[in-house]
Amino acid sequence: MGSFLIGTGVTLVTFYIALIYGSIAIGLIGFAELVLMLLACLYLLIYCRHITADIRIPLTVAEKSYGTAYRGSDHVVSGSKSALPCAL
Repeated sequence: MGSFLIGTGVTLVTFYIALIYGSIAIGLIGFAELVLMLLACLYLLIYCRHITADIRIPLTVAEKSYGTAYRGSDHVVSGSKSALPCAL
């Protein structure tokens, strides 16, 4: 979120400088900053939808009568998209 605010601030300053000096070239640079920032945000939102969480929990089971232990693992995969901080 901090980098988004910094990018927005830099873009606004670029447009302000373009308006003060009446420079079309600086205005085009500001427009390019704006387009690239929007494309980066769009890419991150699309990429965020494909993230899944993967947790591996080791399990140990011991039987009292035999004195043997079973060592295995449990595999949990979450496809939930609501638990991820994807929103801007």
